[in-house]
Amino acid sequence: MAIEQLTEEQIRTLTVAEKDRWWLENVYQGDVPQMTVRVVVMGFLLGELKHLDDRVRQVQRKLAQHEAGAERLADAEVSFRRRNLERLEDGCAKLLKQVDAILPPASAENP
Repeated sequence: MAIEQLTEEQIRTLTVAEKDRWWLENVYQGDVPQMTVRVVVMGFLLGELKHLDDRVRQVQRKLAQHEAGAERLADAEVSFRRRNLERLEDGCAKLLKQVDAILPPASAENP
């Protein structure tokens, strides 16, 4: 069943009131219910689907932010450990120099 349409000339020449009257006479079907159970259920399901899609996208964004934060934290920890390791190596080298200065060198005769 095709829906009747106004011609281009009618669209240009008819007033708004005449277009409304034409629509009521030729298109509108007053005896057909506009809100059926099928329409309500479908609207509910589409709304829930959209809501779930939004929630999934929110979770994905939060996970991406969490991963980026964890990555920055891991980088900071590696940098911190590297600096501490360098300090430890420097401290050990200085300590060995001090020990060498205090203790006499080991001779081959005294094991």
